[in-house]
Amino acid sequence: MLQLEGKQTDEKTSLILTEQTRYQDAFSQIEKIDEMISNGTIDENVGDTMKSQWYSVTAFYPAFQRVVQQYDLVYKNDEIIFMIQVICIYLALWGMILFLIYFYYPLDSFLLSAM
Repeated sequence: MLQLEGKQTDEKTSLILTEQTRYQDAFSQIEKIDEMISNGTIDENVGDTMKSQWYSVTAFYPAFQRVVQQYDLVYKNDEIIFMIQVICIYLALWGMILFLIYFYYPLDSFLLSAM
């Protein structure tokens, strides 16, 4: 988990996706073994033994789910922060334009020159 500290990077994203794939594979293997047990292809004791190795992989899945939730939260917040920054820059530029128009070209002098 210490590898995930700090800012979000492509390496961290690939690490999370790799772990997610590993957990999905483990759950699909457990499901296949359950199907083989229900079909009668293998004995229940043999199936439990086969599933035990996959259960050791999925033991930390709840902790991984919290990591994924935090990752999603950070990723979405990064997009929101970027949008807020763009809006602030846009408003600041408009503020500077209006400031320059008002102080460099006052409305009174414009109206007086038109008369």
